[in-house]
Amino acid sequence: ISGPMWIGPLHDLEFLQGMASEASRLRWQGTGLKNLAGVKCQSGKRGGKRLEDVLEILIQEANSCLHPWFVTTNDVAKAGGLSKVPNTNNLIQVLRSFGFAASAS
Repeated sequence: ISGPMWIGPLHDLEFLQGMASEASRLRWQGTGLKNLAGVKCQSGKRGGKRLEDVLEILIQEANSCLHPWFVTTNDVAKAGGLSKVPNTNNLIQVLRSFGFAASAS
């Protein structure tokens, strides 16, 4: 059983920008999320995610042009007949250069 699919914005851009500004004012750049308020956040080999990295992803997701579904880079490689998965950041830059909305989340 599931409810209706949410198709609105995922985040409030103005609020996130305010959070980023406040984090900058408090000099929290470079602070791992696991170090703030006892939050435990693991990110593979690097340990905790940096606050500004998380805020950047959330700000990208706040783009009203992004749809509530996504395509993985593995799907892109398979559909394009590629033997190697494209670099996510490069793929996002190329998509944006063609006028598409893209995010790394």
